[in-house]
Amino acid sequence: NSRDAMSFARVALAACVALLAVSLVVAAPNPNWPKQYSLVATFNIPYAGIVMPLTVHYDAENGRARVDVYEGLDTTFYQANSTYLVHPQIDKYACSPSDASDLPKVLPDISSWTYKGQEFVRGIPVSVYYFEQKNGDKLNKYTMFLNSAGGFPIPLLYTMDGYNTAFGSHFDHYEIEYLEYMPSVLNDEVFELPELCRSSEAKSVDRIGAQLRRAFPMEDEFAQFTKQHGKTYGSPAEYS
Repeated sequence: NSRDAMSFARVALAACVALLAVSLVVAAPNPNWPKQYSLVATFNIPYAGIVMPLTVHYDAENGRARVDVYEGLDTTFYQANSTYLVHPQIDKYACSPSDASDLPKVLPDISSWTYKGQEFVRGIPVSVYYFEQKNGDKLNKYTMFLNSAGGFPIPLLYTMDGYNTAFGSHFDHYEIEYLEYMPSVLNDEVFELPELCRSSEAKSVDRIGAQLRRAFPMEDEFAQFTKQHGKTYGSPAEYS
């Protein structure tokens, strides 16, 4: 009868709408990050109790980046031919150059990751993208949480259960919590090396040692204390 026909038509229409919605979600392209952006974040290693504030200026178009750690206590300049780490050294600042390295992947390339649906982060509905990769006998799992409500993707959280893809390190659980994000054309002055790095005082530094020092900032805090109080010690052990 006509009533059954109308009911069937409604069900069929609802099914078509649902299939269309699913097809649109599946077909929607994954976000691509701009070649230039700035962001403020914290790099966290929860099991070690480490929360490291970061300010990042990224310019892939010109092959350069700048990462400020602990509000500028350490600053790393990534350039085409060299990388420079500006850091406290006992009672003064030093600049330590090293060989050029890849730009830090604070925002990973998620263009080929799997879309996993919607979740909530900080009470905000977010899109979830997931990627996994096996290295030897270890399975690395990476998840990016994005807020796309404003018309362009805004990163909120990136979790790494595996090797650190942002700065390079051992297998662990890492998190990058994004607090501010701004796609923008960056001023050259942001990437200008301080005079210290162009002087004869600049000395080479072991990259692995520099990364460990940035992750475990006890020496940084000691250097800041000695500089503030005009003291000079050979090491924290000598002070104690």
